Amino acid sequence: MAKRQDFMSKTLKTDKHGNICPVCNTPVSFLKVVNTEKSEKTDSWRFNQKHIGVCKCNENEVYA
Repeated sequence: MAKRQDFMSKTLKTDKHGNICPVCNTPVSFLKVVNTEKSEKTDSWRFNQKHIGVCKCNENEVYA
C-alpha cells in the first residue's frame, strides 16, 4: 500500500526543488493573497486571488 502524502512532506519537497531568490539567496515561499473589491457593473463584492513569492527581500513589504 502506498504511503499517504501529508502537508509537511509537500512543503519539504517544494523547498528542496523550489526557487531561490537571486538577490538574497534564500528560498522563495509562495503566499496566496485574496483582495476584495466592489464591482462597478453589478455593484457586488468580488474576490481577487494572486500568488506572491516571498523571500527575505520583500518579507516586510508583504506582511506589513
